[in-house]
Amino acid sequence: MADIKVDVYSDIACPWCYVGRQKYHIALEKMKSSYPEIKIETVWHPYMIDPATKSNGEKYMDYNVRRWGGDGWTYELRDAGKPVGANFANWKTWPNTLLSHCLVTTVLDKTNDSAKGDEAVAALFEATYEKGENVSDPSVVARIGKEKFGLEESEWNNDERKRIVKQKDIFAKREMGISGVPYFVINEKYVLHGAQSQHVFFNAFKKVAGL
Repeated sequence: MADIKVDVYSDIACPWCYVGRQKYHIALEKMKSSYPEIKIETVWHPYMIDPATKSNGEKYMDYNVRRWGGDGWTYELRDAGKPVGANFANWKTWPNTLLSHCLVTTVLDKTNDSAKGDEAVAALFEATYEKGENVSDPSVVARIGKEKFGLEESEWNNDERKRIVKQKDIFAKREMGISGVPYFVINEKYVLHGAQSQHVFFNAFKKVAGL
């Protein structure tokens, strides 16, 4: 059993969530090397920032212009991402993330392994921001699911799984009151909101562990 459990509410169509995950993992690695006896489990939960995004996704600039009048806001984001390996080397699409969440939740349910869920999230972030792929496309998500986890598309791309994801999204927004992501809940009581620095994550882990 993990000494620390972190529930992460996040969306693949959230570039700050990508940066936040990179910083979070740097802190995890530092904990692993500094305090190898402390076990930390990370569980990812669905959150859809913009469920109204077109089902097949939208072109990067088209979406930015529609929502914010341009992509000037991404300059700070890109500067924050580079030092932690979030390079945004090939960001072409703003995806509808329903299928991404379907895959991640299915991986978690099928494997009962939170590390596998984290691996799925990482693969989807990389596909979206570094490889120029559109994770709104079922074939893209299906390839990731098959290659990395041996899953058939029918196991995650179905009405029941979509219903589960939508319910989880509603729970996060209405019951938990989460209005923005990334949102980290440590041991069900300590909350870190946003793409915090790796130092903030590391110090939070130490505090929770009583170190």
